[in-house]
Amino acid sequence: MKRATVLALAIAASGCSLDATTPQMCTMVFAYVTVKVENAASQPVADASVDVIRVATGRSIVCAGDQTQDCVDPTDFFPEAGTYAVFHDGLAVSKAGEAFRVIATKGASRAEAVLRIGSDGCHVEKRSGPDVLTLAP
Repeated sequence: MKRATVLALAIAASGCSLDATTPQMCTMVFAYVTVKVENAASQPVADASVDVIRVATGRSIVCAGDQTQDCVDPTDFFPEAGTYAVFHDGLAVSKAGEAFRVIATKGASRAEAVLRIGSDGCHVEKRSGPDVLTLAP
């Protein structure tokens, strides 16, 4: 019985909450928000340059070469070609959500969209915006 109580307390401590009165259990999954970048022929573009700008500040959240915290590396590995990370659980965002401008470029081609990203109290989630950015000259 003592082990069950300790286990229950450990599980409860690993949760998070939306506010002080609403307990919520969270998974250990590290969630990402991604976009797929395609060309005009709907083919994935695996070598695009992707920037993510927090609209409220006008600052890019893409990691510079120093790999600082509080940034996203769009080239994090995803098995599907042309898929880029634009946000993840390691970054702070309000439950209500914030606007992020995503800009993909390759040569003279460009695509741009605004995504609204928020949190469910445990993990980030895309609230609105496209799943696919199509590069156009």
